Amino acid sequence: MLEIGDPAPLFTLVDQWGNEVFLGADTIAGDPTVLVFCPQGANKTSDEVVSRYRALGQQFGTMGARVFVINRESMDTPQAAVDDANTLRVLADVPGAVFDAYGIEKAAGIGAPCPVTSVLVNPNAQIAWTTGSEDPSDHVESVLERAGPLAHRSNPVSSGPHPPIMIIPNVLSDTACDILIEAWKRPTPVWGREALGSDALKLEKSDYKIETDTDAGKLTQHHILDPEINGIVDKAFIRRIIPQLYKAYRYKITQHEQYKILRYLAADGGFLGPHRDNSTPETAHRHFTMTMNLVADGFDGGELRFPEYGGHLYRGGKGSAVVWSATLLHEVTALTSGERFVLGTHLF
Repeated sequence: MLEIGDPAPLFTLVDQWGNEVFLGADTIAGDPTVLVFCPQGANKTSDEVVSRYRALGQQFGTMGARVFVINRESMDTPQAAVDDANTLRVLADVPGAVFDAYGIEKAAGIGAPCPVTSVLVNPNAQIAWTTGSEDPSDHVESVLERAGPLAHRSNPVSSGPHPPIMIIPNVLSDTACDILIEAWKRPTPVWGREALGSDALKLEKSDYKIETDTDAGKLTQHHILDPEINGIVDKAFIRRIIPQLYKAYRYKITQHEQYKILRYLAADGGFLGPHRDNSTPETAHRHFTMTMNLVADGFDGGELRFPEYGGHLYRGGKGSAVVWSATLLHEVTALTSGERFVLGTHLF
């Protein structure tokens, strides 16, 4: 089954009134969308979950969220009854192509009964939440609770000038973030910054660290060579970063530099001064820079700032990525308490 942060597969199905529904339509994008997958063979739980969605239809509607019930059967099922309040639409997926695209029946296992499953899609067409709870109230209300913060149109926020950056939530799971931090803590060879670009680093066959302690910055970079760790990051990078960059900038990333885990430590006065990431002949190939926050809390300071565009500070949630043009001047403010771990790389 698809995971939180994955792009939601787009599809076109027909509703109970014979109208085509395209998930990527301009009238749907930009608002939360709920997909309620009802398996073959209507059962009491499916009926109760759909009934609960109907009962809470006005609350979903108020926040601009659309609810689509997707059936594996024809429209002659209880879920397909016309909803007078027009709060949810029923879509027929008799061949099961959409069920397959979302991995609904596969997640249940071969021969196992498939529960009614709800998938919350955020306004940017990414998976935000899934549930297969058999308790109708818990099932629907857990979706409603998580849909609220995604209802951007019903919760408008005014903003002044800000840098041209992209923030992508839920790129790495909490588990993946923790694995990366544990990788940083493993004993490795440690080099000084003067080793950058030297032949000595080319001889390293496993992870190593580079310590920076200069007027330009104080941090420790853990360079990842471990194929298993690289595989975890690559999976998320390919599925959750590349499509978003192409959508926003019409630029297809084909390569990236070595992944690095950066640790900023308040006790060392950790920071990174203002700089650009492609200002030398050796770095001119870089188009974008990407960082991902690996910890949710336990530190103060250490935010990203783009001084050419004002004083906004960017921190990002655990597992969230910030991507920007490598030509932008940026800095990491001084860490005032704790330690912060960040995954970083450069894209081209």
